[in-house]
Amino acid sequence: MAEKRSVVLGRKGSRAECCSRLAYALAFELSQLGCNPTRPDLDLPAPPRASASSIAQPEARTRPAPSAPPAPPPKAETSAQAAALTRQYEETEPVSWRLSELSDVAPAGPATATSTGVAMVTMDGSFEIGRWQLDGVVEPIARSKDEFAPYARGPAFAGRHAYWIRGKSLVRRSLEASGTPELLADDAREGTRVAAAEVGAGRKAVVAYIAETEEELVARLWLEGGKRLPLTPEGSQATSVNLIPSRDDLLAIILEGRTSMSPVHARRLLLRGKIPRVGDDVVVWVGPPSQALSEVVSLPTAEGGAWSFVALERTVTDFGLARFLVEQEPRMDAKVDWIAYPNGINPAPIATGQACGQSLVAFARPSEARPRSPQELHIAKLNGSGLAASEVVARSRAFNNVSLAPVKGGALLTWTADWRTWARTIFCK
Repeated sequence: MAEKRSVVLGRKGSRAECCSRLAYALAFELSQLGCNPTRPDLDLPAPPRASASSIAQPEARTRPAPSAPPAPPPKAETSAQAAALTRQYEETEPVSWRLSELSDVAPAGPATATSTGVAMVTMDGSFEIGRWQLDGVVEPIARSKDEFAPYARGPAFAGRHAYWIRGKSLVRRSLEASGTPELLADDAREGTRVAAAEVGAGRKAVVAYIAETEEELVARLWLEGGKRLPLTPEGSQATSVNLIPSRDDLLAIILEGRTSMSPVHARRLLLRGKIPRVGDDVVVWVGPPSQALSEVVSLPTAEGGAWSFVALERTVTDFGLARFLVEQEPRMDAKVDWIAYPNGINPAPIATGQACGQSLVAFARPSEARPRSPQELHIAKLNGSGLAASEVVARSRAFNNVSLAPVKGGALLTWTADWRTWARTIFCK
């Protein structure tokens, strides 16, 4: 027999109706709290806040019914409109860096910062690059918005090839060639990021990617010559993977993002010999819950290990950037320290790189705790004791992909926001 459910209704003005009104008011207040589920394509205004005069009037016992929020603004259809939206946040002057002018490179799309400019791939597999200039400005790419997948991940580079996920395929293209990209694997998870490196005297390419089987997501290696190796042990899954140089070998660091907990795995890759070997899987840290777009990124250490970073919900009410050390021979129970964010965001992009002889970490975070507040792009230097105080180098309503690469005199940053792809050079002072 189906379970019977009943609703008790009271007469108008009755005690039951009063309780119902109080419950509705409480639910409305609670709905204004919590993390900020920011989406790059949605920017609703903050809910109205009580004024000081209204707070000072305890005799007021009734609340007006909440009004519906205004409709979100239309998407910017031209680069000029997008630039106007973004530049309204542009009031920042870091102490440690000299900033170039903001470059409007192209419509939003998969972009990666390189030492020669901003590299992008189109939906048909073409490769484009906006050239970096000595004054820090990046030349625009003359493509329409219909030619890019706006939230796809940028390509990875190894040698003279670019690697990326196109649909459900792992593909690559020579930087000098044209035509259709070369298919490497057809089991990739759409929308994920690849990692690429070269190993051995022959500088053979190694690519790590997220593959999708019938029931789960796993990390796999593609080796020059077509050989593929599993990175995820049986019974585990993978949502993000990156490769870090470790002396003459590689470290694979893998996030197994879950809604209850997020183990981080590390494996040593011994690929220089004729028979490639994958070291034992070690869970170096079990983190808190993650989102579908959470990614782990890393920086190599001089000792052959890696500093890894991932933005997660530390507790039910706290969100931040976690940093932990993965040693050359991975071990369990890595020590973790945190940089707290004012509120949660998703996605929470992070990028790492080198510039001015130092390791850098770029990360987006909310500017304040208010839901749907504008976001800031921070840069922090990595030192022996952790991350130095971060500085704001850009602002926007929301950041999506972020990428960082060394250039002459500083570093080139690129990101997607307000339906455009942007770039800015931060010069060393």
